[in-house]
Amino acid sequence: MRTLIQWLQQTGELMLQHRYQYVTRKINL
Repeated sequence: MRTLIQWLQQTGELMLQHRYQYVTRKINL
């Protein structure tokens, strides 16, 4: 169960980073 929580946190952070980059890219263009 602990590994599942860690996996969810890692994937969540990756998704947030990807979304942040996408938003900043859209603002720049």
